[in-house]
Amino acid sequence: MAGEKRLSFKSLGWLTTINVVVAIVGVVQTVVIAAVFGVSRTIEIFFAATTFLAFLQQLAASGQLGDLFTPIFHDLQVSSGKQSARDAFSAMTNVMFLLSSVIALAAALLSDQFARLLVPGFSQEDIALCGDVFFATAPLIMLQVVNGMYSNFLRAEHYYGVEETLGLVSKIANLIVLLTLGWTLGIWALIIGLWVAAIIALTGQIIFTFRKGYRFRLGFSTAEFNPRTVLMKVPYTFLHTGASQFFVFAQTSAFSFLPPGPYATYSYAARLQAKFQGIILRPIGLLFFNKFSQALAEGALRVRSYADHALSLSVALVSVFAVPIACAGDLLLMGLWGGKQFPLEDIKDAHLVLVVLTYLLLGIAQYLVSRRTNLAMKVVARQFAASGVVMLLAGLACYWLIPLYGIWGALWVQLLSTVGTCISTLIVLWCVDKEMVSIIPIRKWLAWLIASAIAIGITLALRKSLGPSLDAERWLVLTAAVAYGLISVSICLVASWLMRIEESTEIMSKIVTTFHKRKLASSAPTSATNG
Repeated sequence: MAGEKRLSFKSLGWLTTINVVVAIVGVVQTVVIAAVFGVSRTIEIFFAATTFLAFLQQLAASGQLGDLFTPIFHDLQVSSGKQSARDAFSAMTNVMFLLSSVIALAAALLSDQFARLLVPGFSQEDIALCGDVFFATAPLIMLQVVNGMYSNFLRAEHYYGVEETLGLVSKIANLIVLLTLGWTLGIWALIIGLWVAAIIALTGQIIFTFRKGYRFRLGFSTAEFNPRTVLMKVPYTFLHTGASQFFVFAQTSAFSFLPPGPYATYSYAARLQAKFQGIILRPIGLLFFNKFSQALAEGALRVRSYADHALSLSVALVSVFAVPIACAGDLLLMGLWGGKQFPLEDIKDAHLVLVVLTYLLLGIAQYLVSRRTNLAMKVVARQFAASGVVMLLAGLACYWLIPLYGIWGALWVQLLSTVGTCISTLIVLWCVDKEMVSIIPIRKWLAWLIASAIAIGITLALRKSLGPSLDAERWLVLTAAVAYGLISVSICLVASWLMRIEESTEIMSKIVTTFHKRKLASSAPTSATNG
């Protein structure tokens, strides 16, 4: 349709490719962690510590600030020029570094108290170790906040792939630290790895922005921008931030009353799902928000079609990724993690969690697109209030459902929070501007559901007839997981192409076009020589 706004397929493909490689390295990292720590209480302490670190980052508002500052950055680019927007970024970064320094100092001093609140069901010795880990990771918040600011800046100027590439280098360095020190230093090797990764990522972004002409400036404001305009909106984020972190705290606290194992099992699967989310939704979300925000600043028409395209792509990618996880996820987990440290029953539980959380990515996609539409339109207070109330209620539900039903209880809570945030955010958007409301296309979702069902059915039938069982040799199990995964994805894509689903034909067309161009490029020198 003429004038329709669509996301760049080239940029999306590049970001997705990098994130796939990052996810592969991350999976290898989880394999090493599982081999060293299994589902022990020690690794649960580390998971709790990183939960605490995420809480500090959210408390410093870095997780929300990019969504608040990016529309202002684009407004300044249009109204006052590129340099004015960059100077505003310097001022905002200085303010955030100062704020995060105060939070890091307070967190380090209160680390023991935080440990007692977060894991009350652990033994006193485990709580003490958790407090020590909190103390060692608290200063990381300063690096992570500034790193997040630079990442937002690069995306706002449409330098895609830089953060992801540096993230890949950081993960590889983290993995090297774990491989060399994990068996001797234990949990402290994980902490060293976090520090190394953060330093590499921040240093790389500073060097890249410098080479692109950015020059850091001291000061806390400019002639065209006062950070107060952003900070005045930050209190509105505290309800959402506090509620979402209360949800994480409540989930961790509720798991701490269960025997060792369920929390680690759930966390392993959740972290693996987060890697899939990085592959599937993160590239779409980054492109959508920055394109949408800049289009609004420039007064472009038909900007809602960016959201329509983002949701359609999300449905396609989630469907394609969910199929191999459903068909062969347990084989993959057994091949990667199985052994004395990770028993068969825990593998089955982790597979269940992974399948459910992967399909919930559809709801998360809807929430992210609607939320960022609201924030790009500078609807802050109502957006964060609505999602904050939902997360607060979900956190309270953790204390009831998880002790009673264990992992099943955690999945029910996750379902409630995902559906609740979707509905509340859509209601806010409808009240502000119903013309901007975009929802997952039901007919397209049903079409992908049929294609997925066909792929799952055929692949599971093959698996039942050919094997192997989960207790076979690990190399055989892992090989079968890869084979069944590729088979299921191929069947899903072919079925969707035969059904003429738009995104499938678009993907196939891009693949054929790319292959044809490369073939012509490779044959060009030969033709010239023969001529």
